[in-house]
Amino acid sequence: MQLSMYVLPWLGPQLVSWRPEARERRSSRGHGNAVCMAKSSGRKPKSGAKPSRQQKISVNGFGGGGPVRGSRSKEVSSSGSKGQAVMEPFRLIRDPKIDALMRWLQASSASASRVGIAHFDTSGVRGVVALEPIRRGEVIVSIPEKHALQLGATAGEFAADAETNPGYAAADLVTTLLQIRRHTENPSVQKYAALLDALPGQEDCTTTDFFLDSELEQLQWQPVVDETKMRQRKVRIVYDKMKDSYEQLMETEKDDGLGGADARALLSYDFFNWAVFIVVSRVIGIHHPQEGMMRYLIPLVDMFNHDNRSVHELAFQKGNFRVIAGRDIEIGEQICIKYGGGTLSNDRLLQDYGFVESSNMNEQLISSLTKECTDNGEAALRLRTILDQFPTSLIEDTKLLASEEDLGADHRDARPHLKKALLFRTNLKQSLLHRLSQLDVT
Repeated sequence: MQLSMYVLPWLGPQLVSWRPEARERRSSRGHGNAVCMAKSSGRKPKSGAKPSRQQKISVNGFGGGGPVRGSRSKEVSSSGSKGQAVMEPFRLIRDPKIDALMRWLQASSASASRVGIAHFDTSGVRGVVALEPIRRGEVIVSIPEKHALQLGATAGEFAADAETNPGYAAADLVTTLLQIRRHTENPSVQKYAALLDALPGQEDCTTTDFFLDSELEQLQWQPVVDETKMRQRKVRIVYDKMKDSYEQLMETEKDDGLGGADARALLSYDFFNWAVFIVVSRVIGIHHPQEGMMRYLIPLVDMFNHDNRSVHELAFQKGNFRVIAGRDIEIGEQICIKYGGGTLSNDRLLQDYGFVESSNMNEQLISSLTKECTDNGEAALRLRTILDQFPTSLIEDTKLLASEEDLGADHRDARPHLKKALLFRTNLKQSLLHRLSQLDVT
């Protein structure tokens, strides 16, 4: 059964329409924006011998000491050109917080033993690595719904605003963190401690919400600047509504250990913005007909990185969030999923996830620019007009990007997102020129 879906303006969570009769739902992406969900196809793994347990990366001692380095580094071709993977050196992350998360999952009804969390040396990212071979159609990870942190529904008084304002879900996240501090002996609250401890810190916030004004200006794309500032205004409104209740909570619970500098930091606007970053970049939303959109932060699933070529799928089956292998996976391979079904342009990726794809052709964005054009000639004129309005050319941007690569760390620390802004506008101009060439209008 095909389920309906739609996209919300802030595009933070995955949006999935829910129907009671649809017990199994599958998506083509992970944590991000619009997806297409349907009932599970019931596809079984390919026939053949199961992977030998001897072919497995050991994680003995996982959680302490130095990193464990993967020994494989080669290119691996998948079945067909789609989903081709490139192996790269990696190091298993041996961090107490990651260790606690994996122990919690493996001690429960979750299935997470086939993967680990690693740092990949070439790309410099943290992600999910296969500890053993996984065949097409098999479950990579399976996380029960009860282990996912629900960040509220959008039904009720604030329903309309909550669907376009991530501040409401962020307020729920901050409240949960405060409850963990207050109710140290309550298992129903403390079970989420491992999940929240493993989240990235404030220093990792990379979306346009954290750009300096000068860095936003360097994007040279006013729609992104305008949407960023609008989201910041909406988030501030929610924070101001919640601030008084947070302050009262801190005062009343001061004697119970909630007071102090650490607690006050949880109530700061900077920390609230961090919570917004977690919501827009890692939370999945399922739309329920009665309760509105239910937002979930799902342990381990939120750690899968994006690859536009990925053929792996996120599914909701029998009360579990599962990542299903879309092809055979080699031991030591990074496992990625597609955000937004692989259709997101860089404007969305940058605003909601904090990165830019250098190979992104921005079809979604360019289509929106020319959707009202009646023929190729009008579309070409529209794209030429846009290109002429940029204050710098593609050649100039390419030179600036090269010079930015050569500058030292002190310069990058002063303007940490400048390179990303240059990458965005360079890629956008390349995409516009490519589309213009396809129109083939003189």
